[in-house]
Amino acid sequence: MEQVHSATVADTSSAPCAADALVGTVRAEAVRVVTADCVPILLASQDGSRYAAVHAGWKGTLARIVQAAVRAMDADPSGMTAYIGPAVGPCCYAVDEARHALFESEFPGWLTPSGSFLSLNLQAINARQLAQAGVPLTAIHTEARCTACEVDLCCSYRRDGDRAGRMAALIGRMA
Repeated sequence: MEQVHSATVADTSSAPCAADALVGTVRAEAVRVVTADCVPILLASQDGSRYAAVHAGWKGTLARIVQAAVRAMDADPSGMTAYIGPAVGPCCYAVDEARHALFESEFPGWLTPSGSFLSLNLQAINARQLAQAGVPLTAIHTEARCTACEVDLCCSYRRDGDRAGRMAALIGRMA
């Protein structure tokens, strides 16, 4: 899958393709996304027969890609488990007034002040979207590490620019 900062969800039968979420159902197969500040989200149905990897940058988050992935999995969201991986945190994700206003308009009351500059917490916004889609709060697990702060552990495009590496998040059905 070529990640293109979209809200497009594909399944493994349509790969290769341009999308930012990939849904799988095949045994002994995994799906993955790569990130370097964007939010990686892994989803699994209750019985493990359906799974998805989601790349949620600011554009995908704004377009609610994680909710589209939940729908595309064609499984009961109340039985799903979600993992939200490390991403740039509000401590380091400064945005301009226009982008902040765009998010405030789409998600009124969801943004929280974070210091002396405008910022976004894409992990928290995606977690709320998952909850809105029916995934239980107790089944949404978030890795709190900020990719820009964790120099020794995480890749960060915001911190390192073009020389930034990438992290892979993958999920599959092995049995």
